[in-house]
Amino acid sequence: MNQEQEGAQLGGSVENLREVATVYLPRMANDYTGLTSSLRQTTGTDGAFDRSGEFGAQEFKAAWTALRDLIWTSSDQTSDNLYALGVGLKSAVDEFCANDEAAAAAMDAERATFEGKNGPSGLEWNQPYGNDENAPPLVVGK
Repeated sequence: MNQEQEGAQLGGSVENLREVATVYLPRMANDYTGLTSSLRQTTGTDGAFDRSGEFGAQEFKAAWTALRDLIWTSSDQTSDNLYALGVGLKSAVDEFCANDEAAAAAMDAERATFEGKNGPSGLEWNQPYGNDENAPPLVVGK
């Protein structure tokens, strides 16, 4: 894999993370918010269990409301966590991209120095390395 392909692959990965942070996680958070809202609406029917009967309506009501409240609380917290995860992931991706651009600029400047664009000559970068008998002698500086 060449440098351009690696860069494209990394760029694609970064954009995939950005998409997860800004699209998929907020959508999932919204789904859990909808569940929480639907569960909240069931509190209006709690009175339907307020009657005595042969099948233990009061016991069923207590079990139902405990379960509903547990799911309600869990879905609300999950929604908040997914939203916060999306915000944090987007921030991390943005920070990575900013630092990656800074690192790339620093590497380009360093490469330019070795290529001789910012240094005394371009020979350091362009001459072969090793014990090639046919290679001209390595010249460093002037």
